[in-house]
Amino acid sequence: MKKSSWDSDQATAVFFDALAKMPLLQELSILDTSMPFEFETDNFISPKTPHPMPHLRRLALQAGMRAVSRLLSNIVLPPSTSLILLIDHNSYGINDDSSLDLLRFLDVFKTHFGAAGEGGAYYSRVSMDIDIEDDDEEDHHAEYIFEDPHKIAAHGLPERIELRHYWTWEANEHVAVICSLADSLCKFVPHNGP
Repeated sequence: MKKSSWDSDQATAVFFDALAKMPLLQELSILDTSMPFEFETDNFISPKTPHPMPHLRRLALQAGMRAVSRLLSNIVLPPSTSLILLIDHNSYGINDDSSLDLLRFLDVFKTHFGAAGEGGAYYSRVSMDIDIEDDDEEDHHAEYIFEDPHKIAAHGLPERIELRHYWTWEANEHVAVICSLADSLCKFVPHNGP
């Protein structure tokens, strides 16, 4: 698909139609590229129903908070899907973004990990790296990696979950909100034992 087609008003429909035509897709990686322009605008139109992706084993996504939220809220993932989410927070802030449905986004995590957590499964190894030094040249980040899942009976967890929130100095005024969101997401991921 040409870059210019991502900029059209129909880019979101084309994107979700493409996913619907790949029901056996096992890995989806959208890194170091841009999502369709509509994913970041107020003109985003959700599909009528979320697209099931029953065979997806790994989703790697790097995009702004709006795009990540909108994609995850409009697809249905199996509980075994590993997630690598690199979320770029801009200078507008999460709380000031009226088009961001944060509760729906958090519900994706609750659904994804709910049965496994209630069934006793957990990640036994968690690493965290936070960089919030006062440096205007580098991106800041809060990164959480969950590995070594202990599966209990039928309740399995993905092999790896990586959640990375990053921002430039322009969004430093929103650090507390970004860290609060990061903490909220981590609470849905069962870890550190029963």
